[in-house]
Amino acid sequence: GSMEVAGERLAVEAWRRGIGPDEKVVCLGDGAPSNWSQFEMHFGNRVEVLDWYHATEHLWAAGNGMFGQGTGEAARWVKQWEGELWEGRVEAVIVALHRESKRGGEVGEAARQEIHYFETNKERMRYSEYRAKGYPIGSGTVESACKRLIGARMKGGGMCWSKPGSQGVLTLRAELLS
Repeated sequence: GSMEVAGERLAVEAWRRGIGPDEKVVCLGDGAPSNWSQFEMHFGNRVEVLDWYHATEHLWAAGNGMFGQGTGEAARWVKQWEGELWEGRVEAVIVALHRESKRGGEVGEAARQEIHYFETNKERMRYSEYRAKGYPIGSGTVESACKRLIGARMKGGGMCWSKPGSQGVLTLRAELLS
């Protein structure tokens, strides 16, 4: 599949840039299981970091689901647990979600829906530790590079690209800007 091809290309590019097989690599991902399996396949000595923005999105999904979209109560709940998450205390967030999950109706259901995400990714959410070591915790720079590299060139008014045409232009542009 396309993730396997992307993983292979990433590994080749890392090697080309001098990252040897034993070098520690920070692997930043959005929580999609395919990201982690590719990182595992290609980088034996890695630290997996769940993108901060995606982690907080899931806190907001829980807060809005439990207390109502855009309510002050939801915002207070999210801010409290976001502070804990920022300090790397993901277990506290999981305990809070378990506590809320025991409540009836929509509140309990909204909490239950997010527990799995935090439990699955808890070892990737040690944000205070990552910050102390100078590791990136957000994929914003990558996403802005995509806008600059691809969006700025490919999304002009009236542009319409074939797949081979766009690939050719993007290959040249990536080479030019590297």
